[in-house]
Amino acid sequence: MSKLMILMPTSPQRREQVKHCLAHQAPELKWLDWNDEPKIEQLQQVEQVLAWEPPKNIYAQLPALKWVQSYGAGVDSILAAGPLPENVQLTRVIDGGLNERMGQFALAQVLADRFELHDHFGSQQQSQWHRREGHWGNRIGIVGLGSIGQALAKDFNRFGFQVSGWSRTPKRIPGVESLQGEAGLNQLLEHSDYLINLLPLTLDTENFFDAKRFAAMSPHSCFINLGRGAQVVDDDLIHALENHTLRKAVLDVFRYEPLPDTHPFWSLASQSTRLILTPHIANISVPERIVALTLNNLQRLNNQQPLLGLVDPALGY
Repeated sequence: MSKLMILMPTSPQRREQVKHCLAHQAPELKWLDWNDEPKIEQLQQVEQVLAWEPPKNIYAQLPALKWVQSYGAGVDSILAAGPLPENVQLTRVIDGGLNERMGQFALAQVLADRFELHDHFGSQQQSQWHRREGHWGNRIGIVGLGSIGQALAKDFNRFGFQVSGWSRTPKRIPGVESLQGEAGLNQLLEHSDYLINLLPLTLDTENFFDAKRFAAMSPHSCFINLGRGAQVVDDDLIHALENHTLRKAVLDVFRYEPLPDTHPFWSLASQSTRLILTPHIANISVPERIVALTLNNLQRLNNQQPLLGLVDPALGY
C-alpha cells in the first residue's frame, strides 16, 4: 500500500509534473494522487504528503499522517487547510535554485528601475529619444532574513549595494546590517531606497504593510513585494502611490491570484510605470528539484534523521 500522497488539487499542471518526476527519479516508489479519489482505507494508510493548497480539513482524513512536504518555500496554504496534529512534521522547500531565481528577479527589478527601463520602453513605442538620469539610490532594505532573504542580501552586497535587513531574531551576514524590533523596522523603512519584502505569511504578518508603514517609508523609495499578497493592504498602497508618498512599487504576489481584471491595480499600472505587476514568476519552483528534495526527506524520515526545511507550525516558518 502506498504511503505517499500527492495533494495538489488546484494545480493540475504542477501535479502532472510531479508525477512525471517521481516516475523518473523513483520508479519503484508507489504513491497516491488525491485527485484520483482514493478509497477511505487507502487514505488511512497515508503517512507522507506532498502538498500545495490542500482542501480544508484534509488532515482529519489521514490518521496515519507523519509528515507534510510543501511544494513551495511558503507553508501558509498548508496551514490554512486546518491544524496539523502535534506529531506531524512540516517541511518547506529550501532550494538553491529558488534562492537564485528570487535573487535574479529582485536584482533585475532594481536595475530596471535604476535605468528607468520601463519608461524607456514607453519612449521606444512612441519613437521618442528621451534620455533619463535614472534613480541611483544605493540602499537596499530586506524585510525577512530567512534563507531567501540572506541569499538576496549577499547578492546585492556583491553588486556594491549598501544592504540592511530586518528580522525578528538577529542574523549575522557579512557586510549586511541586521536590524530587529519596531525601532529597527522603522529605521529600515525610512532609509531604504529599495525595500524588498520576503516575510512568510503568518497571523503576525498579514496586512503588515499598511498606511502607517508606507507613510514611514521615504517618498523616494521603491517597494518590491516578493513575500505574500495578503501582507499588503491594497488600498493603502494605492493611496501611497497616488499621493506620491511612495515613488514606486513592484508586485509579484497578490492577495487573490490570478489578480481579478477589475482590481484597481490594473488601472493604476496601465497609467504609469510607477506600479509594475508580474504574475507570481519570481519563485516558480522547479519540479525536478522539489521531487529530489521530497525523496531526500522521505529517506531521512525512514532513517529517523532530521528533515530538511523543518517548519514550526505555530510560527509559520
